[in-house]
Amino acid sequence: MKKLIVMSMIACMALSMTACGSKEQTAAPAEETETPAAGEETEGAEAETETPSAGAEEASGDKTWIIAMDTVFRPFEFTNENGEFVGIDVDVMKAVAEDQGFSYEIQSLGWDAAVAAVSIVTRIMMFINSALIGFGQGFQPVCGFTFGAKRYDRVLEAYYFCRRVAFVFLLVMGAVMFFVSTPIMRLFRREDAEVVRIGALALRMQCALLPLQAFTIIGNMLTQSIGYSFRATLTAIGRQGLFFIPAILILPGVFGLRGLQLAQPAADLLTFVLTQVIVIIVLRELKEMWKEQEI
Repeated sequence: MKKLIVMSMIACMALSMTACGSKEQTAAPAEETETPAAGEETEGAEAETETPSAGAEEASGDKTWIIAMDTVFRPFEFTNENGEFVGIDVDVMKAVAEDQGFSYEIQSLGWDAAVAAVSIVTRIMMFINSALIGFGQGFQPVCGFTFGAKRYDRVLEAYYFCRRVAFVFLLVMGAVMFFVSTPIMRLFRREDAEVVRIGALALRMQCALLPLQAFTIIGNMLTQSIGYSFRATLTAIGRQGLFFIPAILILPGVFGLRGLQLAQPAADLLTFVLTQVIVIIVLRELKEMWKEQEI
């Protein structure tokens, strides 16, 4: 009985070993047939991934990428005293460009710097014009009293004298400020070269037309003093309203940053033309009244 059981167990073990051997032989060809297909798929995928990267490298090598920055945010991006763009963001961009093998060019948007620069220039010009306005306030009572006394010759004499003095004063101030515009801007924002650069050019533009302010301010005070209120209002609102608002809305959209710098000089020039037209008419009327009085 024991021999029969042992023989049965040996027979079962032999059958199980035979079955395992047949399964391994069947699976081996399947693996051999599947391996080349998997290899082909891998090679195809590698080829597909290599092709776009090669094209990207070729494209990036041919192009120069324009990087826009608003270089007024220290220490991330700003302009140093030599006019160079520096900062953490600039260093990161340089490292990425060297790693990826492409060239780039940084261009400053300049809007925040432009707003700061124009604000500084406006304050500087207000300081100069305030001196002239103080001088003109001494002219107004003389003009008003002589006009009320019907001494039109004195009105004309006072106007021409004050206009000459104001013109010489603004001519000298404009010339000085024109040549020292950059050092003056550095007094306000020494650490920001972009603000200094934009503001210096804007200041020179306004200084070039500064002597014309003598005709505008003294002419406005003349019309105020003799009671020509409507004409005085036109000359008063021209520089900061009538001409400046359209200029600041139109010119930056056409000329960009240069348009922002040109807005105030353009308004000054147009205000000068308008004031001269009004003042010429007023002077003609005063001369006629003077002639009638003499007759």
